[in-house]
Amino acid sequence: MYTGFYIFLGILSVSLTFNIKTNVTDGIPEQLNVPTRPFKKIGDGYYYIQGAKKVNWFAAAQECAERGAELVDFKTLDEFNILNRYLNDSYTHIMFWTSGTNLADPKSYVWGDGKPIDLDIWYPGEPNNLNGTENCAELGHDDFPAKAFGLNDINCLSERLYICKARQPKTVSVVVW
Repeated sequence: MYTGFYIFLGILSVSLTFNIKTNVTDGIPEQLNVPTRPFKKIGDGYYYIQGAKKVNWFAAAQECAERGAELVDFKTLDEFNILNRYLNDSYTHIMFWTSGTNLADPKSYVWGDGKPIDLDIWYPGEPNNLNGTENCAELGHDDFPAKAFGLNDINCLSERLYICKARQPKTVSVVVW
């Protein structure tokens, strides 16, 4: 009965004699050399690129969720360009699912977090909802005219590869002296 009280007093006395500081930072410092598999660090983000198994948009979203991630979105043009430079080395002429969709409101494309797709990254003339059945956004490489990556709307039941984006990890440092 008194053992717990004595342990508490011991911890309290030790904590009063030491100065304890904590610090939380975004990302993982390079010097820690922490493995992030199956995610790959590209720019400031961590991505899982499924380059072999094609699935529909719903299955891709589910598979990302099972990895603790979400289908990729792009908050900045810089993030979009960094990932596309990486993809351009190995994945030309391949289409990937993104989290972009207009399933909730056919007049407005949003990312998986509900924020609008407001970057100018759609191919010319897209999204066009061809035949009234295109409600999900794919990322791909277009040969014409710019030979660049961009977004296209397509039927959500089409099968594509996909890219998952992990939440930004945090590093907690504790210093005791």
